[in-house]
Amino acid sequence: MQPRPCVLLYNPISNEGHLDSWHVLVTEAFVSTGWDVVPVSQDPVGLQKKLEQKGFLHHPQLSWPKGIQSDQNVGWGRAKQITRKVIKRLKQPFQSQAVREQQAFAAKFLDPQTFKQEIETTLHASAKKVDLVFNLFVDGYLQRSAVWKEIQFRNRDGTALIPWVGLCITPEALSQANRDTHIPDYYSLEQYRGTCFLDESVLQTYQHHFPAKTFTFLPDITETALPNTQEAIVTEILRNAADRKIVFMGGSIGKQKNLVQWVDLILNADPTQWYFVQVGRINHNNLLPDDQRALAKLETHSPENLYVHADYLTDEALFNAVIAASDVIFAVYRDFYRSSNMLSKAAYFEKPLLVSDNCLMGDRVSKYGIGLALPFDQSERIRAGLTAALGIENLASKFAAYREDFSANIFCKRLNEFARACLDDKSSLKHV
Repeated sequence: MQPRPCVLLYNPISNEGHLDSWHVLVTEAFVSTGWDVVPVSQDPVGLQKKLEQKGFLHHPQLSWPKGIQSDQNVGWGRAKQITRKVIKRLKQPFQSQAVREQQAFAAKFLDPQTFKQEIETTLHASAKKVDLVFNLFVDGYLQRSAVWKEIQFRNRDGTALIPWVGLCITPEALSQANRDTHIPDYYSLEQYRGTCFLDESVLQTYQHHFPAKTFTFLPDITETALPNTQEAIVTEILRNAADRKIVFMGGSIGKQKNLVQWVDLILNADPTQWYFVQVGRINHNNLLPDDQRALAKLETHSPENLYVHADYLTDEALFNAVIAASDVIFAVYRDFYRSSNMLSKAAYFEKPLLVSDNCLMGDRVSKYGIGLALPFDQSERIRAGLTAALGIENLASKFAAYREDFSANIFCKRLNEFARACLDDKSSLKHV
């Protein structure tokens, strides 16, 4: 019998966004398709807790490296370190403006040196022979760096180089004109075998530019577990909302969440009909001035029909419970062109969405009819959309169609085919 292949599954950011839950979902997908998994997280305690909640922590196909310690809040701490580095560098008067701008740009991204060091440390500590390294946020790094060419992952016995791959959440739109300036340096590495995308429209372009790499499109699935009992936060929301319809907005709250329109909606919608719920940490350093003014206005008015949980919910089952208790999801994001697993949450819990038009989310919502795609800056249309979303016909069948196309089964199949193709450098090397 052939030994199971082993993947080192690396999540570079924790306690921010949905990468922690995806770490668990991807781990489950690899295990279910016959892989051993070495999970590596910035928050190993939090990851183990999530796996334990699903009865998965002690699965025989999971292998935990010994002696690797991480701060439970390193993901959020790293974000704060980035902010401090930007401020420090911008305050250094002896540097030229060009140098300060270059350093500020670099500070916005993860450091490939950290990726290199953490993987090498894990490989040295791992008792398992790793066949493939998988980075769950490869587009989060500084894309042009000499460090990429220094990456040569090997197991502790120092034998053959280990191929590695990445999940790209926000792909760069390539064209012949920008190919040379927008290509991440790791694409030049033989050991970098390919990329998973959450946007199917980029596959053909990337395959054309990189015929020796492997690519696939993964449906943007999501964790859908709910708590065993009704949590206090849900009880309070339902009690405060009374007979009013609940509008939910949540996740990592930065400029993309379009707080200007969210606050406008709260302050101008009929408070006897609508109750608003906002869940998530606000990234104030990432907001636009208009967003900050909108938040100040909200604080001044202190509307009775608003519930705010202004922190990251580590328990995604609780996050899901709040969505399940809601009636409409607000996702009319600003300048947000990539995929979002909020669509899968909406489809699973059968809650219509309001999203922005002229973007990937808008295209998918319009195609499946599971909500309304609206201009992100037109307040009156967004307000009208609340009532209209509740009146969409045949929503149940439309949500079912979305769930069928963005299913965990399809996700597992494509991920497994992609990863096994990347193990074999003599494979057909085309998108799968």
